[in-house]
Parts: sequence; structure tokens; C-alpha cells
Amino acid sequence: MKEVMQFDIKQNGLFSAIPYVALCLGTGACGEVADHFRQRGILNTTRTRKLFQSIGGFVPAAFMFATIAFVDCELRMSGVVYLILGVTFSSASVSTFAINPADIAPRFAGEIFGISNTLACFSGIISPNIVGALTPNGTREEWKWVFFITCAIYSFGTLFFLIFASGEVQPWGKPDHLHNEDKRENTDVNPDVHSTFNDSLAIVYNISR
Repeated sequence: MKEVMQFDIKQNGLFSAIPYVALCLGTGACGEVADHFRQRGILNTTRTRKLFQSIGGFVPAAFMFATIAFVDCELRMSGVVYLILGVTFSSASVSTFAINPADIAPRFAGEIFGISNTLACFSGIISPNIVGALTPNGTREEWKWVFFITCAIYSFGTLFFLIFASGEVQPWGKPDHLHNEDKRENTDVNPDVHSTFNDSLAIVYNISR
């Protein structure tokens, strides 16, 4: 915002904070809507997760593309609006990746989330170096590449999730008591009996053990 859109330090701070306030509000709202879809039987768990990941991946990618492709200093407020909307819509994906380990493997949800979140943290370590290498002069043309790469990551990650993700409990990941019941009675487990909120508490419990 400072280098390309020429905002001063106060404006930069304010406009950089607004998207993450919106992200916080959007995360809670999307969680409620996702629970509503599952509890009312509108969508099953797998389709709910894929729907919200599509919203949280493709929509932000589109806004990121619009921000750098069609906005310059003369339309800088449009760029701010696009950024705010992009980050806000990305909150939909929190109802997906953050809870999906509990969907597919309640028995190992803590371990899966811990490993995946650790690997994801590496992006926060290396991305500043990559951005610095791509924008030595801080020009708009250089920043275009940063946003294009971000769009590609959003899109590829979402496509990968849509192809391979599931919301069904996997045989190897069931809790011990359900696993034993399956052995005795050969019954199916319905993963939709718990809300996303309760599943989130289970993840926190498993991580803190």
C-alpha cells in the first residue's frame, strides 16, 4: 500500500488492519452457516467443506487478481476494497482446513492438525524473502508478480482440496470406542453428529494433551 498506492504510514496501518478485522468476523459467521448446512441436512460434511473452501480460495484469488491488474494510484480506494473483500472471503476456508482433521480422523485430529499447521508456518518464514527478492524496487510491475503467485497458490490449493478432500470419518482415524463398536457390530459412523464448534473444541483438547 505504501509503495504502489502511495498511502502514508497512518493510512497504511489502518487499511492494513481492516481486512483482518473483517477476517475475524467472517470466520465466526462462516462457521455458523457451515453448521447450519450440516445440521439441517442441506449438505453433507464433504460437500460443505468443499463449498466453503471454494469460496475461501477462488473468491480471494479473483479479488487479488483484480487488485493488481486493474487498480493503480488513481483508483487506490478500489484496491483497498478489493483487498478487504478478498481477505474477508478467505475466512470461509477456516471452516474447512481447520476442522477437517476432526472430520476424517477424530482419533488423530490433534496430530494431523499439528503437523499440517507446522508445515504451513514455513510459508510465513519464506514468503517475506521471496517477496523481497521479487520487489527490489517496489514498483507496481514487480508487485504484480507477487499477487499473481498468490492467486496461483489460492487456486491450486483449492483445486487440490476439491479433488482429494473428504468429510467422512476414515477407518484408520476413528476414536477407540467407535473403532471397537465397528468391530463388534459392524455399524457405520455418521460424522455429521457433532457441530463444527464441538469439533473445534476436540482439536484444541487433542493439541493440548
